[in-house]
Amino acid sequence: MTTSDRPTRPVRRARRPRRQSRRVRLTRTLVVFVSLALVATAVSEGLMVINASAAVSCFAAYQDLRCTELQSTVPDAQAAIGNCSGLFTGNIPFGERCDMTAECMAHYFCLSQGTDQNVSSLSGSGSLGTCYPYALATETCNTTSDCDPSASLICDPVTFRCVAASS
Repeated sequence: MTTSDRPTRPVRRARRPRRQSRRVRLTRTLVVFVSLALVATAVSEGLMVINASAAVSCFAAYQDLRCTELQSTVPDAQAAIGNCSGLFTGNIPFGERCDMTAECMAHYFCLSQGTDQNVSSLSGSGSLGTCYPYALATETCNTTSDCDPSASLICDPVTFRCVAASS
């Protein structure tokens, strides 16, 4: 058998990356929608507002992230917008019912009645909360989330008092 008589093998082409299926895209969209449902409801009910200028800078920062920095193939709305300072302005005053800290006015956080902790998640905690003032310097605390973040305070694990964060 000569070289020309041999059957030729098909040439392998490089595989193209598979496109996401419609189901995967729909699932990811649904995950984001569900995680932001409480935010959408709070905004539509006037419990908080979205600050347009902060939203623009937050969106730009999110676009600058590399895929490897996102840590997951499933979108995480909390991680994407959780560090966007000033994105939300809450309208709920001290002592009123809340579902998340973003709904409370400045210097207050949503204290969960079920867990007695700060409801910092944008999807709530599943239990009712009340807007409660952050602890100031030298006041008692259980965790750093009890201390006023605008004053850069942390909860000292020895004294359980809010103190200035050391740089």
